[in-house]
Amino acid sequence: MENDTVSILQANLQKSKVSTSELNHWSYDIALVQEPNVGAPGRVGLVEAPKKVYCKGQARAAIIIKENIDFWPVESLTNRDLAAVVVRIRNNELMLLHTYTESPEKPMLC
Repeated sequence: MENDTVSILQANLQKSKVSTSELNHWSYDIALVQEPNVGAPGRVGLVEAPKKVYCKGQARAAIIIKENIDFWPVESLTNRDLAAVVVRIRNNELMLLHTYTESPEKPMLC
């Protein structure tokens, strides 16, 4: 990674093909995505980034990483509702976990 800045995008794409394809035009290094459009055969459809971590075929959580970031998927933690990776940024390793959770019917107060 050449500079000190990493941009992280978080978005719920609501299974939309249009929203999922729009990721190709947004500026980010890492995208934490909920409800991507999953095309056949079980891949996050229409996203041109070569690095994607998600559960094939039924993903509700995904992490999409641009080419300039080194990463390793954590397959033992990745499932339909959780995507996990380790990324290297400026010689430091950082684990990113992204999860899908359904909205409760009533808002939860802390």
